[in-house]
Amino acid sequence: MSRICLSATYARSLRFVQRSNPYRNGLAAEHITEDELEHLQRLLVIIGGHIKDGDMEKIVETDIEFHDLLYYAARNGRLVGIISNLRDQLTRFRTLSMSYPGRLEATLEEHRAIVEAIATGDSKAARKAAQRHMEHSQKTLMLAIENGKKGGRSGTKGKTQ
Repeated sequence: MSRICLSATYARSLRFVQRSNPYRNGLAAEHITEDELEHLQRLLVIIGGHIKDGDMEKIVETDIEFHDLLYYAARNGRLVGIISNLRDQLTRFRTLSMSYPGRLEATLEEHRAIVEAIATGDSKAARKAAQRHMEHSQKTLMLAIENGKKGGRSGTKGKTQ
């Protein structure tokens, strides 16, 4: 597998996501329906099961569904469209970051904090939870990239993507 680096395009995409996720969560806290909130809570349980099973493909697939639902709940079609255009890049970021040791469990806890804040309708807390999640995800992504450069791998410990 080739080494991974953040090109200028990837870096811009990552910055966009870092800035849009807190905004998205704030809007979701204001606009989410009971059905959407219940769906988010079910997705957390499903992701937890996939973590126990060690099924990275299903983890990433469910994580994408989780984040897509948050964008939809924000009721901002422009954000949904932009994120759809970035899907391939974001999937690669998610897979690499979540493959880093310890990151899966941390991601699940960060997602729980996001859902709890949204469930209370606290847009400020939802934005802060997203900011923390993005900071941790970016830090882990950078560590995974560095490990990939040192070892010539992507940081997935030999798992295929």
